[in-house]
Amino acid sequence: MIRLKQFPVSATRETYRTINFWESMGVLDNNRSEATSWRKFDLLEIAWIMVISELKMFGYPIKSVVDLKDQLWKNEGQLMEMYLLSLKAKRPMLLIIQGDGKILLKPSTRITHDTSCSFIVIDISKRMKVFAENDLQNFIVLTTPKRG
Repeated sequence: MIRLKQFPVSATRETYRTINFWESMGVLDNNRSEATSWRKFDLLEIAWIMVISELKMFGYPIKSVVDLKDQLWKNEGQLMEMYLLSLKAKRPMLLIIQGDGKILLKPSTRITHDTSCSFIVIDISKRMKVFAENDLQNFIVLTTPKRG
């Protein structure tokens, strides 16, 4: 269900102009079924947009965000999916972007401060909680169907 495209641009808390700019820069994929259709996002893309927003607040260069996208979305978004599922399991992992641009996922209890290197830590768990409280109720409930 996390790959069901059901959320409009308004659910991202970003403007259409920003979303279109990020698409033109290669940060977001054009996921419209037709050129004239409305853009819809799945839960993974919503989480990715939250990550981009956090990076934007840090002043992270857009070219570097594209590089991060390549890492997070390779293997059909496996790393991004692990990040999102950790939030759902209430054991959130932190997304750590090292100075060299490499990405790590680590539990918050395993973060140590190392003054010899720079890194950015992204934790979107609070933003996802607000999103779930405010936006998910307006869309299909994300639950596993009961069998039998």
